[in-house]
This record gives sequence, C-alpha cells and structure tokens, in this order.
Amino acid sequence: MLMIMATACSANGPETAPTLPPVVLAVSSTGVLLYDPNTEVFSGYARDGRRLWTESRTGVEVRCAVQCPDAVFSGARGSYVAPFSRVGGKVENVSVSAADRQRVVSLRSDSDAVIVENSGKGDRLVVSRTDGSIKKHPIASAEDAVWVENPERSVALLLFADPELAGATMLRLTRDAGGWRAADSRWPANGYWGGCMGAQGGPAFLTGGKGAVLSESGPIPLRSDLPQVGECVAGKNGGALISRWMDGRGKPHTSVRGVDALGRQTWSRDLQAEAGVTADPTSATIAVVSHGRLELLDRNGKVSGQRDDVTAARFTETGQLVTVNRKNEVNWSAP
Repeated sequence: MLMIMATACSANGPETAPTLPPVVLAVSSTGVLLYDPNTEVFSGYARDGRRLWTESRTGVEVRCAVQCPDAVFSGARGSYVAPFSRVGGKVENVSVSAADRQRVVSLRSDSDAVIVENSGKGDRLVVSRTDGSIKKHPIASAEDAVWVENPERSVALLLFADPELAGATMLRLTRDAGGWRAADSRWPANGYWGGCMGAQGGPAFLTGGKGAVLSESGPIPLRSDLPQVGECVAGKNGGALISRWMDGRGKPHTSVRGVDALGRQTWSRDLQAEAGVTADPTSATIAVVSHGRLELLDRNGKVSGQRDDVTAARFTETGQLVTVNRKNEVNWSAP
C-alpha cells in the first residue's frame, strides 16, 4: 500500500513533507517498473538504466506485460480505468472482455491473458489461451481480487484483499505453452489478504492474521512471533515476513522475520524506519533497505554485505539485484 504524507504545520509555518522513497513495482531481467509517490509518476526502465516511458496516473495498478518494462495499466481497487498498455512511446487500449468493468492481471497478447471482470453474470476470472479457448471461473469479488505470481511468472495465485469476504476461495494457476490454466483445487481464502511466491518449486506464503505457508493440501499456519503478518517476500528455500506499525510519536517501525520453507521463524530484525524488503529467488539472501542503505542478510539474518545511496531495491528472477539511488537512477548488479 502506498502512503502519501500530507504537509504539516508548525508555529514557524508549514513543514515540508518528507520525500518518500520510490517503489519498485515489478522487475525482470529485461527491465523495471518504478513508481515515484512524490510526483505520482510511473516509469519504465530498460536493462541498461534508460528510462523509456513515463505515465502520470492515479487510481491504477501496473504490471509487466510480455516483458518489463512493457506494461499494462488497469484500475486499482476502488477505481475504474479502462485497461491500456504502454510499450515504449506507444499507448494502446486493451480489451480482453466485453464486460464494462474489467481489470487485466496478466497480459502476453490478446489471446493469452487473464482478467477479472464484473458483469451481469457475476464476478469472474477469465482466462484466454492461444488456442482460442476461454475459461470463465466464478470468483467471490473482482473488485478485491489480488494476483500474485512467482518470479518466473509461471505460477500464480488469485487471492482477495478483503480477508472477511464471504465464500472466498483462492485459486492456483500454472502456465504451459498455450497460456494460463487454473487448477481444480481451491482453498478457503478467508483470513488472508495477499501473499508472495518464491521461485518455481519454492515456498508460497500468505499474509493476513498470523499468516500461512501454502502446501499441496492447503494453508498451514506460520510459526513466527509477529502478532500480524502484513507483507512477505519469498526466496528459494524460505523468505521473510513483515509487519509495519507507527509508535506514539508517529514514527514508523518495520519488523522483519526470516522463515524457512515450512514457515518456521529462523531470525528476527526490528528497524525504526519504513524499510523495504526483497528476497533473492535463487538463494537465501534477503535485502533490507532503510535510511539510504541496503543490507544483505544471509539465511541466519547476519549482514553479509552493505551498499550506500540506495532508496529501493528488488531482485530479478535470475538473482540480479536492481537498486535505485537518491537521484532515482536505476542500477543493476550481481547480489
């Protein structure tokens, strides 16, 4: 969730609102999608660090299309924006469904796409495949649908942002040569509001309440000391759970807990900052960014490396580390 801080006042006049760090929305070995909450501008960066496009929009969510930084825009929860794609300097409308309200959650082509829609026939997940087939799956709410992919973008979960949504079930999808295909099995989604997935074959964690690790038979409760799991990142054989809170003076805090693939806590770290956290899908490394510094943590939570002048970071599917500095310059390097 993006939090925009308003300008405050004091006896000496208005106080300048603090500069918020950029948000790395998505990353791959070919490019990056970046959001600047201070200017409300989305940008697409190529592998060599060049900014290829910018888009100033509100009330939207953005995902990589065929490959980053090509992107598809749709209305975020609580708003409606007709879907469109951005490929370099070219902007095109995207219409995968005849429904008045549709949100694109995956787009490789018009015949290889997944949308959630609200129509006169109810809320549905619509899967279009390259052979021309279209599968429509009833879901509890298109408005609250949350799409989570693994780093290779080959496995996905459909969850819901409202943990109290009546009758909500989570859905697992996998990709083959023809596109996405939904699995037959479903599990209750109540009590969860999101999740994260490691590399193919790695763990999948669910956020909300005490959280869970998703097994073949369904969710298994996580074992951590966090009172509530708000966010997560997943790596090759584990990941990290995240909880954020504000103290009585309005100062942000971030609690990070390392977990193994079975969801058992292995280390803990508490920071007096709004910290960014990302996991390397090819190893046990977790990166934490706060106060302009990045720290690399090993499987035991010990610092194995540091980098200065970093405001945001994220690992690609191949384990490359993408960082953003104070000038909003994007840099790529090995972890």
